[in-house]
Parts: sequence; structure tokens; C-alpha cells
Amino acid sequence: MIFSLEFGRHSAAGTDREIVEDAVGYFSPKDDVKLAQRGQLFMIADGSGLAHQGDIASQIVIKTVIHEYFEATWLDDVEQMLHNAIQKANDALYRQNVDSEGQSALSCAVVCVVVHEDTLFVARAGNCHAFLVSNNRLAELVPPSGDSTASALSQRIHEGVFESENDNVLGLDPQLEIFHVRRHIQLKDIVFLCTHNVAAAVSEDEISMMLTSAEPVAACETLTLDTVMKFPEQDATAVAIRVKGIKRLAFDESEMPPVLQPPDETESEPRKREIVIKGVRYRESLDGDPLKSSEEDDLKRFTRGRERVSRPLKRTTAKTQRTPLPWGKIIGIPLLFAVLALAGYGGYKYIPDLWNSLTAPKENVQIITADSLREMKQTLENQTIPAADSLSLPVTVQKPAEDTTAIAAASDTSTKQIAPAQPVVIFKVAVIDGSLKQNSINKLKNKISAIAGSDKVTYFKSKFRIKTSKILWRKSSDMQKLKIVTNRLLGYGNSFEQAFNKKPEIYPLDFSLVLGADFKVPTIRDRYMELTNEKNDYYLEILNGSKVSGLARKMSNMLHHQKFDDKRLVVVDYRNADKLTYAKSFIKCESSKNDVALKMAKNFNLPSLVTNTPLYDIKIIIGTDIQK
Repeated sequence: MIFSLEFGRHSAAGTDREIVEDAVGYFSPKDDVKLAQRGQLFMIADGSGLAHQGDIASQIVIKTVIHEYFEATWLDDVEQMLHNAIQKANDALYRQNVDSEGQSALSCAVVCVVVHEDTLFVARAGNCHAFLVSNNRLAELVPPSGDSTASALSQRIHEGVFESENDNVLGLDPQLEIFHVRRHIQLKDIVFLCTHNVAAAVSEDEISMMLTSAEPVAACETLTLDTVMKFPEQDATAVAIRVKGIKRLAFDESEMPPVLQPPDETESEPRKREIVIKGVRYRESLDGDPLKSSEEDDLKRFTRGRERVSRPLKRTTAKTQRTPLPWGKIIGIPLLFAVLALAGYGGYKYIPDLWNSLTAPKENVQIITADSLREMKQTLENQTIPAADSLSLPVTVQKPAEDTTAIAAASDTSTKQIAPAQPVVIFKVAVIDGSLKQNSINKLKNKISAIAGSDKVTYFKSKFRIKTSKILWRKSSDMQKLKIVTNRLLGYGNSFEQAFNKKPEIYPLDFSLVLGADFKVPTIRDRYMELTNEKNDYYLEILNGSKVSGLARKMSNMLHHQKFDDKRLVVVDYRNADKLTYAKSFIKCESSKNDVALKMAKNFNLPSLVTNTPLYDIKIIIGTDIQK
């Protein structure tokens, strides 16, 4: 039996260092026999040396400890094996310093843990630290009170004193003092290893909270980055090991390698030599005479025992016994092929019709795609409706030809009494259904048709879920439209409330920002305005047209209530665009606001591409907050 572990690590370099001089080592044998015998090893090496060569010391210690622990002859004592491996690493580092004649001065602090069955073995030399979180309580794994050096070091940390120097490190003295701790562990325990500056920069309460609330990798990253911010001149390294479950290993105990034993002075009984050829065993004579060098004599010795060995039986059952026919396979395999054939035939015949019925758009409803927008734009250009910026259209009615004299007489008598006909304002209205509910807009369509039959209403079925229902109306420079749009908004709002029993929020709109695949989140300096004249604010909607999740929401948080041109920028809506494959980002607005859009793009590092079509005067957005 052995624990299944979840392992996380992270190292952060100091601000004035190009490389991280710390190193993390871990090894879990793939062989089940060696895994059960020697366990799993995790360690941190905090190296130091002249000319920032501490990474060399760390790598030497890591490789030496792992190799010596897992490859040396097994002594059936985890603590002693770990002690010997660290001592070997100290000897290797010390010889390196001696050979360099004082040009390297390599040293290294190390902490190692071995998880063997349900026991944790800890060995440390230097000022690295080990903690254990058990039953949501954090405790530092320090030696008993008799080991004064390690206990005093731990006490200084708790008192808030940071001391980076320690004499008891690897590489400086061939005589090294190694401290050992042994603890019993259980499921959901967390073992935490770190360098000295992490233990000095972060309190034990913060370490416990981070380890129990976050994943091992995220916890190590947060703790090391906080340490570098407090001690920027030092590297920081942390390792977190969480006990997840129990892994049972299947192997024969007889396969375990033998434990190292002292040689036995008594001679063991000589073993007899034998070979088996085609089921016949040929054994050496029992007299114990030494074999001769001649191959012919060796063959004679082996053939002497042929008559005393019987041929082993190969057949264990009677010849008349027959294996019954596998009727289950005989019947089951053809039946399986028949079921697969029927399923394939049904899919070939019925699935295409079902798919077409599900994906076919309903009456007066179309899916928002780039092709549909281009077709709509072409249709609008071919009609007699003017551009999107001016939607005031006079109504012209053709009458049959009449007598010119009668027309002239009628004109003389009517010009003074009948006033010229007022032009009818036609609004372009878009109804976007993002509720993802069946038959959600049928009642609303009937209400809208009854309000203004002259409006050009287009219905869209959004492929993405929209959370909140609202009505957005485009602010325009056409004063005639601005006088009439209030009545339209009241009518559409009442229709929405009658259809869904919910009153939508109504916002003006100046710009639409569509974020494409080329968009990169800019760095925006915070200049927020809390109060301003709402009539002078600029209103913006943000649409995410890329595959980056949450991009529109992030930009909304950055731009909402930002100061712009002595006014306030208000984000009234953010959501997914009609598709997530826009290659370029752009801003949509009416042509009279192009200069303002370019200035806004330059001020906030937004896309400088501005387009004016297609634009809608009113957008009725149906969200998932409505009732069916």
C-alpha cells in the first residue's frame, strides 16, 4: 500500500537575478517493487556561490541525493538511507570546492522528505523548512528539543527575524550535521517545503489558509511571488504535496530485493546443477565431484541422472473431454452486427431530416452571421431607403393620370387650405433573441407590428446566451428622430412588458466596440468619474467577437465610468457578438461621431477602425431573465 500524491511547485527569481539558483527534485519509481520499498522523494536545494553559481550547487545536490537514495544498496532503513544520500551530496560539493581552489565557494541548504507507506521522513541541513498541515492545523516539522540549532532557527523565524546565512550547509565542511524528523501522515494531509525567505515573509496562518483553499501549484506560485515582493533580492521556492488517496500495488513479496546482510562465514551447501531438454531433466551426479573442463565429461555427468527423472505430464484432462461450444459468442456477435446495421440505417434515413428541422430558422427569424449582415446591407442599398445616418423618408404615393385642367383647378383651390404632408420617420429595429427558449418572441412580434407598421423590424436568433433583457436606442444628430423616438421606446417597452411580464431597462447608445482576434487588452490608466451630466455622457456597448472568454466583461470593467473628453464613458451592455471569428476589431457609430470615435480609440488604445453601417436605431435584446 502506498499513498497517491498531488504535487505542485514554483520558483521565483529575485529582481536583480537572471536565473533561479534554487532547485526542486522529486522522484517516484515506476517499478512497484522499488516504490513499495523506498517510497517517493521530494526535496528543495537552495544553492549559493560566487558569481551567482548557486544553481550549480543545487543541481549537484539534487542529482547526488536522488541517485544515492534509489540506487545504493538497500539497508532497510529509510532514515539512514536518506542520511547517507545527503552526506554523499555534501562530499561531492566539498570536493568541488577543493578542486576549484576557492574560486567557486559552492554551498547549499537542503530539505528532503520521503513518503514511505503512512510515514513521512524529513531530513534537513541548512535553513530550508518543512511544514505539515493535518486536520487543518499547520505545524513546522522541527527536530526534538535536543537539536538546538534547528529549534533556535525556527524560533527566530517566528519572532520575525530574517537570517539568510547559516553555517550548517552542504559543501563547506566534510562533517555535516543533518536533522531528522519522522511523522505519521493520513489522507488529506499537506506537506509544504520552502526556502528560508518564504517562511520569514509569510505568516503561518497565511500559509495554512493558502494550502487548504487552493491547488498545490497555485498555492506555491502565490506564496513565492509574495515573498519576492517582500525580499526582492532573494530567490523563493516552494513545494506542496497533498495526500489524495491510497494506491494498492499488486506484486509478490518474494520479488522484493534482499536487504543487505553481513556475509556468512559458514559455507553453504553446494547446489546441484541440472538442465531440462524437451521435458527431460538431466541432473549432475550426486557425489559432488567438481566438474571437469572437458565438455565431453560434463555431458556424461549430466546424462547419469536421466533415468531417475520422469517426463512431466503435459495433459491434465481426459482426451475424451471436449470444450463446449461458445453459444454466447456464436449468437452475440451476429446480433451485435445486426444492431449496428439497424442503427446505421436509422441514422442515414432519419437524422438528416431531424437535423434540418432543428437548425432551420423559423418564420421571420434569421441567425446572425456575417453573410446575413452583408445580404442585409446590399438589400438596404438597393431599396429607396437612404443611408443609416438619416432615416427620415417622405412617403410618395403614385395616383392614376387625370385631366390636367381638373388638376390645375383643384390645385388652385387646395393650395391655400391643405398643409404639406409631414414626412414619416422610419426606424430600423433589431430584435435579438438571446434567451435560448422556444417560442419566446411570437407574442412580442404581434405587439411590435401593432405599434408602427412603417418600422423596418428584423428578428435575429442569437447563438449565444444573453443574460439581461434591455432596449438600446441609438443617439442621432437627426432632431426629428429624437423627438419621435421617445414614443417608440415607450411603446416597445410596454409591448415587452406585456409579452414577458418584465419591464426592460432602456439605455441610449453612441458607439459599438467589437473585439476581434487581433485585439490585445490595453493598459488603461484609471481616471474614473462618479457623477456627471447624464445627457453629455458617451454610451458604449462592447461585443466579444473573439474566442477569448470573458474579454467583453474585462473591457467593460476597465472602461466603465472612465473620464473622456471632460465627459464620462458609460458601458450600457457587454455580451458575445454574432460570431466569435472576427479577424479585426472595429468601432461602429454614425458618421457624425467618427472624429469622436477616433479620439476615443487613441485615448484608450482601442482599435482605430471605424465603420458606419449597418446601424440600427433601436435594439430590443431578449435575455434569459424573461419568462416563457
